[in-house]
Amino acid sequence: MTRWKALPVLLVVVALLAMGAGSGGAGPARGGTLTMVIGSDPPSLDPHRTPSVNIAHAVMYETLVTVDRRTGEFIPGLAESWEVSQDGTAITFKLRRGVKFHDGTPFNAAAVKTTFDRLVSKETNAPGASWVGTLTRTDVVDDLTVRLVFSKPYAPIFSSLRISFLAILSPTAIAKMGADYGQNPVGTGPFRFKQWIPNDRIVYERNPDYAWGPAHYKNRGAPNFDQLIIRIVPDESTRVIAFERGDIDILPGAPARDARRMMREGKFPFIQIPTTSGTYLGLNVKKPPINDVRVRRAIGHAINTDEVARIALEGLAVPMLSPIAPTIWGYWDGVKQFALNHDPDRARALLAEAGYRPGPGGAMMKDGKQVEFTVWTYARMTNVRVAVVLQSQLRTAGIKLNIEQMEPATLLASTQRGEHDAILISYGWPDADILYYFFHSSRLATTNRVHYVNTQVDKLLEDGQTTVDTTKRLEVYKQLQRILLAEVPWVPLASELSVNFNQSYVQDVYYDKFGNLLLLDAYRTR
Repeated sequence: MTRWKALPVLLVVVALLAMGAGSGGAGPARGGTLTMVIGSDPPSLDPHRTPSVNIAHAVMYETLVTVDRRTGEFIPGLAESWEVSQDGTAITFKLRRGVKFHDGTPFNAAAVKTTFDRLVSKETNAPGASWVGTLTRTDVVDDLTVRLVFSKPYAPIFSSLRISFLAILSPTAIAKMGADYGQNPVGTGPFRFKQWIPNDRIVYERNPDYAWGPAHYKNRGAPNFDQLIIRIVPDESTRVIAFERGDIDILPGAPARDARRMMREGKFPFIQIPTTSGTYLGLNVKKPPINDVRVRRAIGHAINTDEVARIALEGLAVPMLSPIAPTIWGYWDGVKQFALNHDPDRARALLAEAGYRPGPGGAMMKDGKQVEFTVWTYARMTNVRVAVVLQSQLRTAGIKLNIEQMEPATLLASTQRGEHDAILISYGWPDADILYYFFHSSRLATTNRVHYVNTQVDKLLEDGQTTVDTTKRLEVYKQLQRILLAEVPWVPLASELSVNFNQSYVQDVYYDKFGNLLLLDAYRTR
């Protein structure tokens, strides 16, 4: 088997072990219900009909490849082994024998082909189709052998193959449910779908036939819980209150302020995990006054990312110097010499070059107007705290920042149309190829929300996807980071630590190096 290593995480995972001790020689208890919480309903439980996937998908679907929670290495999931062709344009997978979907359909090569054909079909128009890159076709070699064929090598493919966008779906359910698959989802995972009450909860039941868990689990069979409930609670404070009074067993990603308080109080087991994510200020390069690169650079020099991490994020974050977070493969440590260091005097000098002059109260003015822009961000406590810190910092350089909170769906749709000045949001992905989706000109109507176009950057982003040699590929991303820091379509801010809590009676809850929750070993002691 050809093993591709997962791209390394550059920060040490703090206590990346089970939260809570085992119960000794008695073994894990069986039965009961596990309740956790997320902030909003998934747009769909069909991985091909949603722009985002999360734990609601991961508990019932499985992928060909997964990641060892201890090493970060790519290991077998539904695929037993794989071989990559010498030219990197084909991957042949040997599939696990004896796996069945929740509806009893056998898992085989035909199911993989049906899934990937549906994923890339123009008729499906799947948001996750881009994650297979240059895939041209899926070939059934025999019942338990399938081959993915690419027009040219696609270097990040294994990072993509582990996410639920590329989970394998039941061909029987696809044929039967059609467009309603997302309301009646069928996977091969340890939990099977039971009920979805929008804006309230998603309920799953134990898959009693499950017997093919990844090798990093002690329990590779059916989960210990009879039932899993994922509560939908949009308000962050409400989620914390529900957890503290015992209504919720697992609280992932607690807001920074509450997380710091709960850590001090010491009532609940917790784990801190560096995330492959980054929070950034995205600047619409088509909108004045930030269409002037001197203004964008001034904004960058006015911002103190150390303060953002320390004050807005309660120290539960790492300042970012590059559009690539330091936990993401492709981050270049040498970027320090090109980063926009905090320097309000330099910010004012750049604004002077752009024609602005000091006015009342230190405001930088041109044509009787202060340099001013509005940032859109989610109505999330953490985002708002970051925005308020930025507002204060920019004021010291004579720049006025207005803050507008929006619902995620509205923000994402409006930024595609270019109606904004700036956005304050986050992203997450373990590979520097994520830059393709934010900065390539082909993504202008979708994920290139800063409306940035640069033909040299386009070429480098394409090279980053097709260069298999790791050393050469790193050089590509070094060049990209230098250009993006010079032109400032983003001001990188911070990479948050995820602080996840669980009740003390919930044992053997694990997270992998990408922050994904792993539940096969978990059980409750009461």
